[in-house]
Amino acid sequence: MRKILVVLLVLSVLGGAFAQGSWSVSGNADIATVLNFENDDAFIGGSAYFMYDWYGDINGALRVGYNDGGLSAFIQFDTADLLGVGFTYTGDRFGFTAETALIQLLGGYALTDGSTDVVGIYRGGTIGRLWGYYRMLDMIHMEIAYVSGDKNFWNSDETAGEIFDFGWGYASVDGENYFLLDLEFSGLNIGFMLPGIFAGPQARGDDGRKGIGNVIDYYGAGAPGYHPSMNGGMNFEFTEVMRWLVAGMKFEMHPIEFAAQFSMENYGAYLGAKWFAGPLTFGLNFQGEFDAVTVAAIGASVAYDAGQFGAKIGAGYWFEDNAAVDNVIGVMPSFYYNVLPDNMCVSLDALFLFGGDDFYWEFTPQIWWNFKGTGAGNNYYWPMDTGMIIRYYVAKETFNAVDVTFRWSF
Repeated sequence: MRKILVVLLVLSVLGGAFAQGSWSVSGNADIATVLNFENDDAFIGGSAYFMYDWYGDINGALRVGYNDGGLSAFIQFDTADLLGVGFTYTGDRFGFTAETALIQLLGGYALTDGSTDVVGIYRGGTIGRLWGYYRMLDMIHMEIAYVSGDKNFWNSDETAGEIFDFGWGYASVDGENYFLLDLEFSGLNIGFMLPGIFAGPQARGDDGRKGIGNVIDYYGAGAPGYHPSMNGGMNFEFTEVMRWLVAGMKFEMHPIEFAAQFSMENYGAYLGAKWFAGPLTFGLNFQGEFDAVTVAAIGASVAYDAGQFGAKIGAGYWFEDNAAVDNVIGVMPSFYYNVLPDNMCVSLDALFLFGGDDFYWEFTPQIWWNFKGTGAGNNYYWPMDTGMIIRYYVAKETFNAVDVTFRWSF
């Protein structure tokens, strides 16, 4: 009861302090189930739409938002992430974002020393986003991130990445720390990104440069040259950080765009280009790493999007300079059709990989039903925010399952 009163008090204070702007209330919920036929017996249980991408959960959330000019703020009650608060300020010359999941109002969680022994209770917040930017002379964009947003820099076509999961470039970030400088000219961007320089226990990511650590480190002894209250040992040799530098450029002038990146780590290079011709989009993508072992992938695609119907075909070739590894040819077709323009869409995605004597395949047909009748489509976030998604995923010797996702929002 006391925790509820604290939350209500916070909301009442915020309501009085921010009476000049506009308020909004929104909510959503997702419940999903999967029926798996891969084994001799069928099994059924709870799931999430993005389970094949290793994230997502059965979840519900209520969000209260506030907007006033360049300022937006929110407080969110989430069954998966507990209590979240955050704000974003967007101005002509600078802006920043801060979001956190507050757990101290719910009692915190136990800290361990790597075994089963509890050594304390952590009552702080976990940082969800923390980044900001400056703009100077209408052409210099400087961005500093401790836990970044989900964004891409200097990228274009990613066909090879979609087929082989290698071809995304080196400047796609989500929850990472870096310093970035980008010079913006008419249709041309040139810059560099230096990851790792703000590494700390709460900097998130998928490898050590982003600051993998645990909360015990935060209270441990400081790294050499650091006060114990600082980053708890999350630091790197400067020469090591410099090897992670990524330089990039992107040129856009309709109907074409072209992007290039160079990563000093593994001597990696990314190239991507698109050509837009009405409902048609042609894409070309290359990524290679030329270190001790050469690895490269190239992909090309043609996409047609006429609103009610769309299709795409991508093809690629993956090469590794290793006699023990077969080179791979990949083909990835897909299509969608809005059967009922206001409510229902059907789609099919497929993947075929040919390497040596091996042949891999997968098919994913889906039915998308928009209960609100605000438009059919095959996008999970919009317009499919209230309705049902029925999906069948079958892949060679790995998956054979039907899942149904139910979604609500207001």
